[in-house]
Amino acid sequence: MLLGTSMIAASCSKEDRDEVLNVSNNTTTNTNNPTPPPNTAVPAVPGWKTLETMTFRVEVPDNWQAQEMGGTDTYTGILSNATDRLHYEYGVRQKPYYIDPQRFNYHYERVGGKMAKIVERNNGQGQYGIVVDTVKVDAVRAQPEGFVLMAPEGANMDKMITMRILRSVQFK
Repeated sequence: MLLGTSMIAASCSKEDRDEVLNVSNNTTTNTNNPTPPPNTAVPAVPGWKTLETMTFRVEVPDNWQAQEMGGTDTYTGILSNATDRLHYEYGVRQKPYYIDPQRFNYHYERVGGKMAKIVERNNGQGQYGIVVDTVKVDAVRAQPEGFVLMAPEGANMDKMITMRILRSVQFK
């Protein structure tokens, strides 16, 4: 699914759309394999930068920064600017992350080459996030390593900016 990329491509010029969708008049299309390429990375945008963490990279507006926190058995931190924050956690999970259907709606998209739940608070308050139940399997413990990147309770973040950040995650 290239939902995020398709929405971005639909709101720009034909040339920009073709570049985002990797369309070229000089390429040959293999009609026997209609599967899109697995790379769903969001293209770079002026005024945005790449933040690198120990386990993933992400595209954010220029005024955002990453701050690692002191997790005991997981890698945790915050991506933030002066007004908005996204909390992340990466590590071994005993069970998939629970998403309360009374509070959140979600759908699936491929993010960073992994199947992710794109989460949105169902009261329209601007709380968004992604949940990847299995980024990879920990070789020592033979348990899945999961990832969450979510706005905190009560956040009222801009949906387009937040979704662009969430969809840009690339795992290392």
